Amino acid sequence: EAITTFIAGGFTGTLFHPKEKIHKGLAKRWMLSAKGVGAVVIDDGAIGALHSGKSLLFPGISSFKGDFEKKEVIEIVSAKGQAIAYGRTNYSSRDLQKAIVAKRKTLDREVIHRDYMVILAH
Repeated sequence: EAITTFIAGGFTGTLFHPKEKIHKGLAKRWMLSAKGVGAVVIDDGAIGALHSGKSLLFPGISSFKGDFEKKEVIEIVSAKGQAIAYGRTNYSSRDLQKAIVAKRKTLDREVIHRDYMVILAH
């Protein structure tokens, strides 16, 4: 009966509408679906910077978790463990560890550029 109704131009079933239409580039949609192998923990100042459209810089990172390579998608979390964003990192976990040990305040470039980051809605 449902097939006959459909062929006749009718509709039988349930239709789910999204809350809001979000336009994301293919790379950003891919980042949302990728499961990061690591994470960086950031401070409140960095959270504010990300929400205002800035890139993630090294001074905003408190620590990191996991073992990841340059160009991998990692999770960006708050000190409380709340997921803030996902992004493609410009540094491996080894590079970040070396910078932390050397107490360098800056690296050659941003850790995650805003163009390669997806901020999660909260």
